[in-house]
Amino acid sequence: CGAERQALEPTPPATRTRLTVILTRTVWFLSEGGGAGFAVFVEVEGCVQVARLETDRRWVESLEGGPSCRDCPERFSLAAGSGLFVHQPPAPVEGPARLRFGSLSCSTLSATFLDGETPPDRLRVWSRALPSPAASASIELEFRHGPFSSSAPPHETARLLNQVQSLMAPSALSVTVTKSEDDPNLPTRLEWFEGAPAALEALVPEATGEVEVVFAGCIERVFPAVGSRTTLDGLVPRIPTFGARGGGVFLRGRECFGASTDPIPWPTEVLARRLAHELGHFLGLYHSREASGLEDRLPDTGDDTLMLPNPSLAPEAVFSPLQAERMRRHARIVAEGLPPAR
Repeated sequence: CGAERQALEPTPPATRTRLTVILTRTVWFLSEGGGAGFAVFVEVEGCVQVARLETDRRWVESLEGGPSCRDCPERFSLAAGSGLFVHQPPAPVEGPARLRFGSLSCSTLSATFLDGETPPDRLRVWSRALPSPAASASIELEFRHGPFSSSAPPHETARLLNQVQSLMAPSALSVTVTKSEDDPNLPTRLEWFEGAPAALEALVPEATGEVEVVFAGCIERVFPAVGSRTTLDGLVPRIPTFGARGGGVFLRGRECFGASTDPIPWPTEVLARRLAHELGHFLGLYHSREASGLEDRLPDTGDDTLMLPNPSLAPEAVFSPLQAERMRRHARIVAEGLPPAR
C-alpha cells in the first residue's frame, strides 16, 4: 500500500540477456465442491511468474483475484522462493488444468537477466482441492511494538483491537491478540523488495500459528534495478501468504523523509482500518482498484470496501460478501496438507 513515491537516479545499465524458460505443471480442478477450484504451493530456487492457466477447453482468465498473464503485476503471480496460489472458477469445472510458470530475474522481475544470474530450472509443486468455505474463522495476532508504535500502551492496544474486531466481525472473522510486547530492536527503517523476501526473515525468523503484526518505523519498497523508493503505510510481503518466515503484517510508524523522527500519532480508527486492510491482503485479497486503474475481479467489490489502496477513504468500513468468503477460505485452510513455506 503506497503512500508517496520518490524516484532516485537509475542504476548504471549492466549487460542483460533475454532468456525465458517455461516450466509447466498439471493440477486438477476436481474438488469436494464439484470443481470449486484448487490451491497450488510452489517452491523454486529463484523467481517464477504464472504465465498461463489453461484447461482442456480454454484459457482461464483469472487466478485468485488477478489476471493470469505474462504481463500482469507481480503481486498476482510472483513466486520468489515460494508462493501459494488459489484458483476459484466462477462456475464448477472438472478435469485437468495446466499451470505454466515463466522464469523471472529476482533483480528485475522480468525475463531480462543480469550478468551472472541463472534462471531457475526446477520447480516443486503441490496442489489440493479447495474445501467449502468455513462459516466462520478466527485469526490470532501477535503485536510487536517498535520505538515508533503509537499503540504500545495497553489501553491503546485494547482500543485498536476492539476496533479491528468490529471491522472484521461482519465477515464472520474473529480477531484476538495472544501477545503484545515491546521490541526496542526493531529497525527505524525497513526496506523490502518482492524479489528478495528473505530480507525480512531477521524480523520474523520463524513461522507460527499467529499472524505477526510489526509496528515498525519507516517502511519502503526499494526496487534496485530501477533505483526507486516508495513509502508504504502497510506491508504484507507475501501475497498470498501462509506460514512463511519473514511474513506477517508491517505497519509504518514514522516519516521516511524530512527531519522529524517522531512517531506518527495515527488516530486509532485510521490504524484499525489499515490493519484490517492488511489482514485482508494476508488472507488473499487484492486492492479493489489499483493505482493503474486495474480492478479486482471479484464481481461485488468496488470503491466502497476496506480494500481501497487507502482504506481511510472507503465510504464504508466493510468487506464485500465475496471478499469475506475468500478470506474464510484462504491461507490456513487451503494450505492443510501442503508443506509450510521455508
